[in-house]
Amino acid sequence: MNILPLVSAFLLILSIGSAMLFKERVTTLSEERSIRGYRKAVREAFNKVEQTHFEVKRAEPKEATEEKPVKEKVEKEKRILSSSRDLLTYPEKSKLNISPLFQEPKTEAYKELYEMAARLIFILYQEAPFFKKSALPNLQYQILDAMIAKGFEKKEIATLSDLFPEDPLKKALFYKMIKGTQKSYPALGSYITLQKSNKSPLIYFHSATLPVLAAFFGEKTAQQILDKEASVSEKENKTRTLNKAELQTLAMEKKFSYPESLVSFSKKREIRETIHAQDSETGIQKKLPISSQQP
Repeated sequence: MNILPLVSAFLLILSIGSAMLFKERVTTLSEERSIRGYRKAVREAFNKVEQTHFEVKRAEPKEATEEKPVKEKVEKEKRILSSSRDLLTYPEKSKLNISPLFQEPKTEAYKELYEMAARLIFILYQEAPFFKKSALPNLQYQILDAMIAKGFEKKEIATLSDLFPEDPLKKALFYKMIKGTQKSYPALGSYITLQKSNKSPLIYFHSATLPVLAAFFGEKTAQQILDKEASVSEKENKTRTLNKAELQTLAMEKKFSYPESLVSFSKKREIRETIHAQDSETGIQKKLPISSQQP
């Protein structure tokens, strides 16, 4: 009996089975390698984001000490409706752009921005324990002057961490401002930006937060704007901000003025800055957005 065809068939089946098992194993190893690469890329991206968020901690002054939490009663602002300016996140367009303070020459617009920035610091920290207890008079101006002086010493200003004052006391106070707390007072970077473009406005009206609005227009005028926005929102049954024409009409009615050239009414969607990471072994890439609350 010729068993050669039987042996050949057996070997063929064995070869096909082995090839299939080998292919399955290679596929499994490839998938595992891809998963590992993706996880490494994600982990690296998260690490970079966290490093960006907590960059300010490396600049912490040695003499700075945390104050014990103080229980204070904070009066709640009265509003007709919930404002669209009550933000849980802080995109760059919601902030006051103070980059012109570090440029020459010191024009009339510079003086206006200087007062706005000082007013914003006061609004944000007037109830903070360190602000109330400070022996320095007009602390908002002293901190701002120290920031500006430091800024002119720098060739490049990337974040607020680059503006730490030289004076140890002011340095400790400034550290508290840019760090902020979860409940008592906010981080300065949530309300101030350093956009470098000469064409950048000081504020984007539709995106501006409540403190920034008050710093730019003054607290009385800002309240008039909020009241009008609440009235319009209630009438239209939707929450919105005033458009340019409505703001101009309100300005004529309430007899207030503002530097129109320094405010933008653009509603163009903001492109969020991202962190990029890539796994060197697999080439897998991952991008993550950077939170705008970074200092």
